[in-house]
Formats: sequence, C-alpha cells, structure tokens
Amino acid sequence: MNVVCLIADIVGSRNVADRAKLQRDLNVRLTEVNTVSKANLISPYTITLGDEFQAVYKDFGSVFHDISDILWAVYPNRVRFSLGRGILTTDINRSSATGMDGPAFYSARNQLTSLKQYKRTIIAISGSELANIKIINKSLLLFSHEFEKWNRTALGCFVYLLHGKSIGEIVKAVGVKQRAVYKTISSKQIRDYIDFFELLPQAIEESER
Repeated sequence: MNVVCLIADIVGSRNVADRAKLQRDLNVRLTEVNTVSKANLISPYTITLGDEFQAVYKDFGSVFHDISDILWAVYPNRVRFSLGRGILTTDINRSSATGMDGPAFYSARNQLTSLKQYKRTIIAISGSELANIKIINKSLLLFSHEFEKWNRTALGCFVYLLHGKSIGEIVKAVGVKQRAVYKTISSKQIRDYIDFFELLPQAIEESER
C-alpha cells in the first residue's frame, strides 16, 4: 500500500530567541492536527528532534491544509516539508511516526537533505511513480517564492480562507481591520493560491495513473 511520509524541519530553529515557546507552539498545533486529520493519518505527527517532526498519511487529501495550519502556528519561522510517496516495508506504527522504514521514508528523508539549501519555507514531493512530479514541484517552488513575501496578515487570510472561514472570522482570528483583510486577499491573490492548494491532491492523484 502506498502512503505519504511527511518529514519536516524548522529552518534555523537553534537560533530562535525563545526556542522553548516555538517547540510548545509546534507541539500544540501538531496535537490539534492529529485530532482533526485523524481519519487521514496512518501514523500521527511526532516530534523526533527539537526542530524536526514527521507523520504518515494514507494519501494527500488533507496534507496541504495541515501544512498551512503548521505554518500559521510557528510564524514567522519557516519550515521545510518533504513528502515521500511510496510503500512501507515495516509494520505501521499507529501510535507514533517512528520505527518504520521503506521507500516512502527513504524518499522523504533524502529529499529533505536536498532541501537544506533553502533557508525558507518550501514544500516538495518525491516518488518514483509520480509522472508529473517535476511540474508539481516547480509549482510548489513558485508558491514558496511568493510565500516569502507574505506577512502575518497574508498568511492568516490564506489559512482561514483555506478552511472556509468568513471575512468576519478572519478579522477576529488575525486581529486586523476588515479593510486590511479585503486588501490583502486582493493584492496577494490569496484566492488563487487557495485554488492551487485545493487542486494539488487531485493533480498528484492523476499523476499516479
């Protein structure tokens, strides 16, 4: 059975002034994601090192929504996400995303090593059976370039719109005026990036056929 192995690390976490707070915020959000996306997770998000964490999904269905939640929780810190599509050669550990092995993990781990060259948020996917992987990763790289220009308001608008929240709910959650929300959504083309994240799982699935 093919799975999606996610391995991620926070960029430059050792240089963060309040590293303890960062780790607490990350742990809280990963616990929430484990609850919300329980149906899609084979193994829950697990912090393996101070700045690295991983999980195993059954498919790409909720992965990008969950990534957006994690980015919001640790902002302004950046995160590198490596997603490996493949099989596991060991038994599934349903209580912790540790102690497992196989092509999905090899792929994600090797790719994360190559992503170390990027000192910003980046998402990349690997898997030998993905026919359109180059164009998918190029699209994700372009998103990464744009993401680097976003401030907290832009990220908040993106995350909450992605989850179907109303403008009023975004205003309350992000803590800015309604005018700022409308302006940000328009000037940063937030809705186009929402469409991009929504269409990604389907594009990847079609790439596997």
